[in-house]
Amino acid sequence: MSVGAIQRENNGRLSKRLKHFFMLVVWRVQQIAAIATLFITAMTLTLQLSGNLDIGIENPYIRTLATFAFLAVIILTLGYLWDKKAKMWVEQGEVVVERNPYMMYHMTAKEIVFNLTMWIPLWEKMNLDSRARVMEDWTKKAMEVDMKVKPRCDELIASFHQEQFIREKYPWYGGWEMCVIHDWQYAGNTEIVKKYSYGERRARKGVYKCLKCGKTKLGMYDNGRP
Repeated sequence: MSVGAIQRENNGRLSKRLKHFFMLVVWRVQQIAAIATLFITAMTLTLQLSGNLDIGIENPYIRTLATFAFLAVIILTLGYLWDKKAKMWVEQGEVVVERNPYMMYHMTAKEIVFNLTMWIPLWEKMNLDSRARVMEDWTKKAMEVDMKVKPRCDELIASFHQEQFIREKYPWYGGWEMCVIHDWQYAGNTEIVKKYSYGERRARKGVYKCLKCGKTKLGMYDNGRP
């Protein structure tokens, strides 16, 4: 691996750690966001209404507390109706499942490894070859659609010492090399033709190829890196 590739890989790992820490902070804030929002909203409405409502209480502190308690009862009542009567959590769960691709059609690394090491061999042993082939094709398609799951599958397979079994039983699995960070190398130029309403426009672009996985992409027209 070249020095530039090593530096980019180290920068990628640092970026991943920073993003992980940032999302951890966001998650911690989100855990109390709903309660904090209700409390702040109730306090804001209390401060705005307590001075304008005549509820027969002269003491401003008691009047503020009474207004806050009244708003809290309203909020809790609406929450009860939302839960027990409208049962909106049912539709909320359905929407959460529909909007999560890993709940609908994508496979996680754990599911892929389970299929390859347990379910497919088990069905073959039970003479359910057609079902095993369907599961194998589905698993292969899932990895093609979401190839960033491949390195995580490799980690799980290595932790169970199943590398040789996987590569002997599924030749297509070992043929995939997924690059988390590509090592791009300039590989020449190509001519691009763009069509517009007023005619065609030609441009020359540099072609870059990854030394690790062979993926290509277009970059700038020079001998540097994209």
